[in-house]
Amino acid sequence: MTSSEAIEELRKVFGSRLLTEEDVLEPYMEDESYIRAKPSAAVIPENVEEVEELVKIAIKYRMPLTARGSGTSLSGGAVPVEGGVVVDFRRMNRILEVYPDDMQVLAEPGVIYDDLNAHLAKYNLFLPPNPATGDQCTIGGMVAENAAGPRSFKYGTTRNWVLGLEVVTSALGKIWVGSRTKKWVSGYDLVRLFVGSEGTLGLVTKILFRLAPKPEKRMGIIVPFNSVEEAGKAIVALARSGIDISALEIIDGTTMNAVNKVYNAGFPEAEAAILIETEGSSEEDIQLKLERLAALLEKFQVKEPGPLVFFNADEMWSKRKLAGESLEKFYGGRVDEDVIVPISKLPQLISEIKEIAKRHNVQIAVFGHAGDGHLHPSILVEKTRAWEPEIEKIKEDIFKAAVKLGGALSGEHGIGLAKKAYLPLEFKPETIKAFQLIKKALDPYNIMNPGKKIVDASKV
Repeated sequence: MTSSEAIEELRKVFGSRLLTEEDVLEPYMEDESYIRAKPSAAVIPENVEEVEELVKIAIKYRMPLTARGSGTSLSGGAVPVEGGVVVDFRRMNRILEVYPDDMQVLAEPGVIYDDLNAHLAKYNLFLPPNPATGDQCTIGGMVAENAAGPRSFKYGTTRNWVLGLEVVTSALGKIWVGSRTKKWVSGYDLVRLFVGSEGTLGLVTKILFRLAPKPEKRMGIIVPFNSVEEAGKAIVALARSGIDISALEIIDGTTMNAVNKVYNAGFPEAEAAILIETEGSSEEDIQLKLERLAALLEKFQVKEPGPLVFFNADEMWSKRKLAGESLEKFYGGRVDEDVIVPISKLPQLISEIKEIAKRHNVQIAVFGHAGDGHLHPSILVEKTRAWEPEIEKIKEDIFKAAVKLGGALSGEHGIGLAKKAYLPLEFKPETIKAFQLIKKALDPYNIMNPGKKIVDASKV
């Protein structure tokens, strides 16, 4: 519980932007996960100076701080599980500087991803990582979770595009990490440490991204298969092909059927499909890539009548974006997970998930960023059942299968609270101890999003 003295000090800094009424705090109790917790208050800072004052007050009263963008986290990252204050960054949403010749942009964490790219379009530039919630998620949230999306196959995750960060820590106050140069080796690479740290090491107040030239043309192809396993084998071959593919996705028949039933989207009737995006400078360039893709796919059992081609890739992605929502509507709910393996192990992971579903007598839909070896298994039960022992066992079996194949517990959703207990499946005690020491060094008061990301940091 945050003390009345702390609330009064916060009121002096934030005035009407300090929120304490129970009904107003209701939206801050949850994100897109199945986890809920109540904060004592929320604040809406407008500049870094207010964030610095906030951290000083939090240190004084040992008050937990949970950063929040748009609340689209799927792992409980934005939920204040130890109470305290939610830091709502929606008013720190300025695009501060665009450096067109350097292909860089400096912006505040509350900027919406799609809004940033709309602004950058006038410079013929864009920020490539494209989360499914791009019309909602903030770039600060993307940095916190090291967000990814379909185009991560070609362009990598958010971490690959962050050059520098301004961060307010409890140990050191405001610091800058990184550089505006394309490469540098002076000091430790703290940028990569903060990206993906889920707000557990400090509050990010400015982000410097590098950018890419916006592609002239983007084509999408949906390729149907008679089995998920055959689709998985084709993905491995496509990833090794050398063809300039920007996105390489998989979607199973269960998911396509749900999208078709709910939205009449026109997905092919098949056990699985691959979604391919390729970019080019002209129609001729795109056509050449299409011919190369067709030649490679002849080696696999593509289901008739064959691929669907979209010369505007957005038409294809508009169908794919409906996957999660359609599963929830058609099956009455889902528990969405996120695991990743080396791409060579993707067909085996798909088979393992099918066996897990059979063993537990439950339906599990599969789709995801298969070109990265990254899947989103959706357990088709009501989300309220997520913490039931039976569902926890299914999740644990999926996590164990991924780790056994050389993979990881999460490719983009983060650890948050939802997966924290499973970290020992992936990491040895010595590695977890290293995580704890880093947390202790940068957040000695354990006020930055406590209870998330790592195991028992407060005991170090």
